[in-house]
Amino acid sequence: MAWYDIAMEPNTLSEAVTPPNPLRGLAQNALRRIVDTERSGVETVRTHAVFDHDADHYLLVAEGWQGYRRVYRTLAHVALIGDCLHIYEDGTVEGVAAHLYAAGVAPESIVCEWTTLPPPA
Repeated sequence: MAWYDIAMEPNTLSEAVTPPNPLRGLAQNALRRIVDTERSGVETVRTHAVFDHDADHYLLVAEGWQGYRRVYRTLAHVALIGDCLHIYEDGTVEGVAAHLYAAGVAPESIVCEWTTLPPPA
C-alpha cells in the first residue's frame, strides 16, 4: 500500500491534519497577481513566484539578463507565521501589503518587519 492510499482512507489522519489557513491562499494569490501585473521593463528579466508550502515562505524572484549583467534579486519575501503574514522584503511597485489588503487580508494580520504600515485607503 502506497503512502497516498493511507492518506486517502477516511478518518485515518483526521487528528493529525490541521485545517487550512485561509491566509496561505490569499498570500499566494496576491504574489501571483503581482507577477502578472508588474513588469521589470526589461524583456530579458522575468519575475517568478516561489512557494515553500512546508515552511509557509513565499518569494518573488527576478532573474535574467540586463545587457551583459546577470540579474538575480529577491523582490518580495512573505512568511505565514501563526495567523499573521510577515513581510520581510518588498521591492515591488505597488507593495505586497496593498495587494494583501485588496485580497481581503485584515490589516492586523499583516506585519511589516521593516516599518509600520499605513492605514488601508
